[in-house]
Amino acid sequence: MNAGEFIRRITVLGTTRGIPVRFDKTRGKGSHGTLYYGDHFTVVKDRRKECGPGLLGKMLADLGLSRRDLRESMEQHFEYPANIEQDSAGFYLITFPDFPEAATDARSREAALSEAIDCLEEAVAGRMKRGDDIPAPSPAAKGTVLIALSALYSMKAALYLALREARLSQSALAAKLGKNEKEVRRLLDPEHASRTAALEAALHSVGKRVRMIVSDAS
Repeated sequence: MNAGEFIRRITVLGTTRGIPVRFDKTRGKGSHGTLYYGDHFTVVKDRRKECGPGLLGKMLADLGLSRRDLRESMEQHFEYPANIEQDSAGFYLITFPDFPEAATDARSREAALSEAIDCLEEAVAGRMKRGDDIPAPSPAAKGTVLIALSALYSMKAALYLALREARLSQSALAAKLGKNEKEVRRLLDPEHASRTAALEAALHSVGKRVRMIVSDAS
């Protein structure tokens, strides 16, 4: 793991747990900087350089974290909190703290929750098409509801993020998979009904694996 990936994973962990994280490059000379996790902090080397297991363990201890915490930060979930409130006309308005551009409404609460799934998927698709970041879900505050991406959208979003993380181009992924670039573009196209097996293979090629969790509907 390089230092840049370590910073990204600690940032995701902090977002999930509601703990502030920041990286200050001005404190260290040259390529080093200071990573803050709540009240804890540690010095981190050049983002592009690999970190040995000893250094990783030391930085985690400085931040009050363990390797188990780091593994938790490696798991991606695509279930986002949404605010739901009734407006002056009786419509149920839904907004997403993690996606300021996304909002929808309906006459009934049930219809609004149904619309929310499509609204969230459109927001994620738009970010993928524009090359923007897809944020990790923020902690669910009291009164919010959780809206999950479909399995297909989740896998496509995970692949999109994995390529950004690895700084891997679509043509490079195509070469890894022994496919043409058009096939890879389809895997990343939210509107294309890609096969699950093809997405799993693409994710595996960049060091990711898919785990599915089924829970009771709330």
